[in-house]
Amino acid sequence: MSEATDANALAFTTAQTYEQLAQASLTELRAQTEKLHLTLRDTARRAIQESFGALHIEIETTTAVLQQLSRCTQRQALWIIPAATLTGLALGLGASLWLATSRTPIASDELPPPAPGNDRVVPRCRDSHQRIRPCVRVDVSAGPFGAHHDYYLLAPAEPQP
Repeated sequence: MSEATDANALAFTTAQTYEQLAQASLTELRAQTEKLHLTLRDTARRAIQESFGALHIEIETTTAVLQQLSRCTQRQALWIIPAATLTGLALGLGASLWLATSRTPIASDELPPPAPGNDRVVPRCRDSHQRIRPCVRVDVSAGPFGAHHDYYLLAPAEPQP
């Protein structure tokens, strides 16, 4: 029995030695894990700080560029708005002059010859619907008059009783 007891004692001693080695390995593994955790946390913190620093620099640069663009735009607006207004006025004036000028002058055959002995004959002209209506000739050198003509059509006279 002594051999069996010695074998058991040897196995027990070996097991205790392995347990102590395992405990030492676990303790060392915990220490290494803690160091790795601290290193990883510091590295992540530095990377985040660098990213936020770069983001902050980009935001400041973008803000400066946008402020400069705003100042340039405001300066341009001081010229663009009056220029656009003057261009619009010039186009409107040109269009109104173009529309107001006569496209066809009054033909002399539209005006009837005066009646003998009557100096006060009201001339007659054709309107846009080709109806003959009384009209008044306007001095062409004084500028255009009427909607599209250099003469003015008079309203038909109401019959007098």
